[in-house]
This record gives sequence, structure tokens and C-alpha cells, in this order.
Amino acid sequence: GIPIMPAYSLGNSRVFATWYDRFGIMEWISRRLRMSIFVFWGRFGLPLPFRTNISMLIGPVMIPSVVDENPAPDVVDAVHGALLERIRTTFDLHKASCGWGDCSIRYV
Repeated sequence: GIPIMPAYSLGNSRVFATWYDRFGIMEWISRRLRMSIFVFWGRFGLPLPFRTNISMLIGPVMIPSVVDENPAPDVVDAVHGALLERIRTTFDLHKASCGWGDCSIRYV
């Protein structure tokens, strides 16, 4: 099969600060313009990223046993579930050493 590499990046949410609109005005404007708009800033209030560490966590490679041009939906769901579980395992294994010990992954 084709190798799948579970990976997760830590620190991306600390690169910029963002402002979230509690009143839904930006959502309304975004829907009207048919594009997402948001307010963000970095160092000195400019679009310069904050200095922060970004760590890439790499999990064990997954090699599916069968390659199918048109896989059944249940096969896709099974491989996807296994990928998400490996990402969670990799995150839980390394999060404390990267300074994210109090965090957990929640898939939405």
C-alpha cells in the first residue's frame, strides 16, 4: 500500500493573536463577501509572527495492506480512524516535552 505519515504541528496557534467577534458581524460580512475575513496581529501589532517554537510531531508510518482504486466507505473510515488515533497517540507521547502537557486533542 501507500505509506501514510501521521503528523501534528504544535505551536501554530501561538504565532498570531486573533480577535473573535462575539456579535457575528464579521461572520455576516464574510458570508456577504463569500470569503473569510478575520482580524489578527503579531509583534508590534503588525502582521509579523510572534517568536514561538513550532514543533512537528511525526508518528509511526501506516502502510495499508490493500490498495484499491475505489475503496468502500467503511474501509476509508477505518483507515481514517486509525490515522486519527495514531496522531492522538503521537501527541500524547510528546506533548509534555514540547510544553503542551496540559492540552489534549479534540476532533470536531
